[in-house]
Amino acid sequence: MGCGHRYRPRSQAQQEEGLIFYRRGRATVPGKQGALHLFKRNILCLLLAAALLIQPISLRTWADEVTQQEETITEEPTEAQKTEEIIEEPEETRESAEESEPEETLPEETEDWQEPEEDYEEDYEEVNEEVYEEGPFFPNYTLEEYGDVLYGSGTIKTNGCSVCCMAVAATYLTGHQYFPDELAGWFGAKAENNVDRIRYMASALRLPMTEAENYNFVREALWEGKIVIQLMNGKSLFTKSQHFILLKGFNSDGKIMVYDPSNSNRSSWYLADKFENGFTIDEICWGYDGAFILDPAAMPEDPFIYEEPVREYVEPRYDGLTLTEDETKLLAKLIYVEARGECEDGQQAIAEVVLNRYTSGLFGTSLTAIINDEDAFVPQKLLKEAKPGQAQYEAIDRALYGPYVLPKEVMFYGRVRTTDSVWGEIGRHIFCYPRGYLTQEAN
Repeated sequence: MGCGHRYRPRSQAQQEEGLIFYRRGRATVPGKQGALHLFKRNILCLLLAAALLIQPISLRTWADEVTQQEETITEEPTEAQKTEEIIEEPEETRESAEESEPEETLPEETEDWQEPEEDYEEDYEEVNEEVYEEGPFFPNYTLEEYGDVLYGSGTIKTNGCSVCCMAVAATYLTGHQYFPDELAGWFGAKAENNVDRIRYMASALRLPMTEAENYNFVREALWEGKIVIQLMNGKSLFTKSQHFILLKGFNSDGKIMVYDPSNSNRSSWYLADKFENGFTIDEICWGYDGAFILDPAAMPEDPFIYEEPVREYVEPRYDGLTLTEDETKLLAKLIYVEARGECEDGQQAIAEVVLNRYTSGLFGTSLTAIINDEDAFVPQKLLKEAKPGQAQYEAIDRALYGPYVLPKEVMFYGRVRTTDSVWGEIGRHIFCYPRGYLTQEAN
């Protein structure tokens, strides 16, 4: 069994004497030669046993010698190893350094940043200028930064969300940067409410604007790459009354990116994340109160850039006349009560009548007393309740410095003719000279 040998059983006598050897499957019986052979074999076995006893001692000795050599090498490093040991910091020092200097990570937007060349600053400025001049961009105006600049019925800070949105939209569409205070000065007095002011500004700036019939038009416009100025009401996330925002389009997550001129909205805990990552369609739909759609694709290659008309210079009529803040405010209230909603000339004419009376010396020497004369003008109760705006203050400025609407001798106005000397009509008012003035002039 195993190795190809066949097993042959031994007899009992042979097993007792132990005289049978198995060699390559053949049994032999020892004679004289066999005994000699057996003796030699025993000698060899003894020698082999002795060798086996001596070998572990040799192996152990060799192993000890190798170990001693390794220790000798370790104890005596080479010059290169010595140098490395001197340069390398101890482990404790390295660990403390790593703990004291946290690993710097690049912001997400700059992960692919590479070391700039020596002329990087110059190249950077040139690139920025190209982007600023040629590429469309959305300025980041806020109501707060324009403080008390007059706009409409108040100031940009209190009432200027519409003009800020229009300044951003006009800048994006034309590539020319318009500022909220610029537009406020040019157009703030041109209409009675912010909706009409947006219409007026879009027309004056020649922007391709349409009005959305419902919110589906807004959503479709955004998908088409258009921008939207949207009016939100008190049901929205943005205001408790009314407020304009600008919808810039969808981001990669399918959310709407919003420009809001209100800094308080941007910094609020419940809106800050949405301004950064976008609003859902439902969130923009809530509180929807109408919208204006502006199409960048409809803009000409060379867009129109608005320039304020140059004011005609005239010789000042009221040389040296200055009004106090209280007098200016009171006169603005009178214009508000008498001519709110009238054209620019109609409101300016009311102011000129008051100034003509004041400078004539025929109606007293106090502007305040002249305006508070209820027999000549409106009841003081109406004046106290009046809330004048930009249109009224600009009418006063034009009445002081021109160009003028009325002759200096016109000192009366009313819904009906008040004297026999009528100058003419502007809007709902008839303006007159003093009684008998025209007759005297004719003579």
